[in-house]
Amino acid sequence: MTIRVFNIILLSAALLIGSVGLFSNSVHAQNAKIGFVNYSELLMNLPEIAQADQELRSLTNTWEQRLEEDYNKFQAKFQQYMTMAEQGLLSRRQIEEKDQELDKDREALIAMQMTMEQQIREKRRELLTPLLSKLEQAVREVAVEHGYNYILDASAGDLLFVDEVNDVGPKVKERYRALRGG
Repeated sequence: MTIRVFNIILLSAALLIGSVGLFSNSVHAQNAKIGFVNYSELLMNLPEIAQADQELRSLTNTWEQRLEEDYNKFQAKFQQYMTMAEQGLLSRRQIEEKDQELDKDREALIAMQMTMEQQIREKRRELLTPLLSKLEQAVREVAVEHGYNYILDASAGDLLFVDEVNDVGPKVKERYRALRGG
């Protein structure tokens, strides 16, 4: 057998193996069971999400009130300083001291705002992580129980056509309720 014939046989075998692989993937894709769920809608309709939102709004309002009070105090202090400076009631040393004091107060306001934002992010994560984990578990369990190979998120807006028969949202909602014990 010549090298050329050997190469032709080798090439033919490679093409045959590749064709079998493509055929197998094609058959698998044709047999895939695909469901969908509108994840955003599901999330928004969970009573726990409304409770978490209310708790976050309350925390945000508390922080905003505190920040506004401190800002108003800063503004009053600044206005008083400006009035005294315009009237020539402050020495050069007093002006420098007041400038430093106002800089510290401004930095304290910025630090407070950053702390507020961090605590709100942490609280959001604390409240939502368990809910999202249960919801993801519910999706996985519904997929396994009903033989779905894929469950797509319809809220992403990328589905051009959806047969409502494949909407697993009600099943996921039911499974979620079971997981949370209610």
